[in-house]
Amino acid sequence: MAEAKIEKLTPEQEALIPIYRDKWRKIALSTEPIDKEKAAEAVKKAYALIGLPEPEILFYDSPYAVGSDRKLVIDENRIYGNLYRPRGIFKEDFTSYLLSAITSSCLKTVMSRLSSELHDDIVWKLEGVLTEELRMLFQTMQEVSNQLWNKLEFKEKQIQKLWEEMWLQLEIPIPNHWLDQLMIQNALIETEQKHPLAKRISDAANNTNQQGDLLNIIFGNDDIFIAPAQWVSSGSLCDFCINVLNFEYKQKEWEALQAIAKNCGCIFPFEKMVIVCDRPRILSFDNQQRLHAEGAPAIQFADGYSLYAYHGFPLPEKYGKVHPNNWQSSWLLEEENAELRRVLIQGIGYEKIASELGATELDSFREYSLLKIDTDVDIEPIYMLKMTCPSTGYIHVLRVPPDVKSAREAIRWVNWDVDPEEFGVQT
Repeated sequence: MAEAKIEKLTPEQEALIPIYRDKWRKIALSTEPIDKEKAAEAVKKAYALIGLPEPEILFYDSPYAVGSDRKLVIDENRIYGNLYRPRGIFKEDFTSYLLSAITSSCLKTVMSRLSSELHDDIVWKLEGVLTEELRMLFQTMQEVSNQLWNKLEFKEKQIQKLWEEMWLQLEIPIPNHWLDQLMIQNALIETEQKHPLAKRISDAANNTNQQGDLLNIIFGNDDIFIAPAQWVSSGSLCDFCINVLNFEYKQKEWEALQAIAKNCGCIFPFEKMVIVCDRPRILSFDNQQRLHAEGAPAIQFADGYSLYAYHGFPLPEKYGKVHPNNWQSSWLLEEENAELRRVLIQGIGYEKIASELGATELDSFREYSLLKIDTDVDIEPIYMLKMTCPSTGYIHVLRVPPDVKSAREAIRWVNWDVDPEEFGVQT
C-alpha cells in the first residue's frame, strides 16, 4: 500500500527550510581555494557511479584560463570515447545526465511523497529561491565565453589586416572571395624563403584556428559546464528531504553530489576528460543579491581574471574599473550598446548628464525647469524635470517621458497626475 502523501509541513520542519537554503547558498558563494585532491576524488566517484572509466582531470585557476590556454590541445581521442564519438563535437546534455544519475533516487521520492501544492512550495523555497539569487553566477560563464570569442575575433581581424598589407606591398589585388584569398596565402607560404613574413602570419592564423577549435569544444554548448550554483539548488532540496523529511535515498549517489558541490568550482565534464576550475577569490553583491562592485571586480579568480558588474549588469573592464562617481557623460556619446548606455546613465545620474552635456531648457514653472539633451545618448530623446528647492538650493533631476510639452505637465507626471496648483505645501 502506497504511503499517504504529505500535505503540510510541521512548524518545526517549515522553520528548517531557510537553514538548509543558507547552508547551500554558502557552498555556492564560497571563495575558499579548492582542494585538488578532494576535487579529483569527487569527480572520479561520480564517473564511477554513472559507469564511465576514470577520466583525465585538468585543473585551472579560472574558466577564462581554460579557453585561452595555448598549450591545451584537445582532440577527439583525448576527450571522447565510444559513448559520444558518433556525435562529433560534444552536444549531449552531460550536466543533466551526470546530475540526474546522482539525485534521481531522492527526487523521485520527493515527487511521489509530497502533494503537488506542497512539492511546488518546497521546491520554490529551496531550489527556486537559490536559483533566482544565484542567477548571475550562471550568466557569468556566458560573459567569459563572449570575452574569449571577442578576443579571438579581434586576433583574426588583425591577421587578415596583415595579409592585406602584405598583398598591397607585393602589388597583389585583394580578392573579394575568401577562397581566392586563401589561394594567395598558400602560394605565399610555399615561397616563404622569398616572403618569410607569410610563414609568420600563417603560424599566427593556425594558432587562432586552434583556439577556435578549443572554444567550440569548451564553450560550444551552454550545457557542457556545471556551475556550483546548479549543484547547490538540487543539493538543498535533497538535503532537506533526506534529513528533515526522512525520505529514502541512495547513500553513494548522495555522497557524490555533496562531494562535487563542496569540493569543485565550475567543471567541464567530457567522457574521458574533466576540467575543474578553482573558485573565485572575490564575489561581491548589492543588497538585492545581484553581482555588483564599484570601481572593482564583482568576481575575481586566483589568476587575477576579473568580471565587472553594476547591479547585476555585466560591465566591460574600461567602465568597471572606474568608480561610478567618476563615470563621464561623454562616454554616452561613444558607447554603441544601448543597454550599456542605460547602465551608464543610471550610474552617472541625470543631474550630472544635464550639466556635462549641456541640456537645453525648454520651459519653466516656478522652481521647475523642463530640460532636453540634444545629443543622441539613448534610444529615445532624454527629457528631464529639474527641481530646485527654494530654501536650500538643492537640485534634483528626474527623467520624464519625451512627449511632455511643458514643465507643468512634467510636474503632473512626476506627481501621479496631481497639478502643481493643488500642492498644499511646495517642497
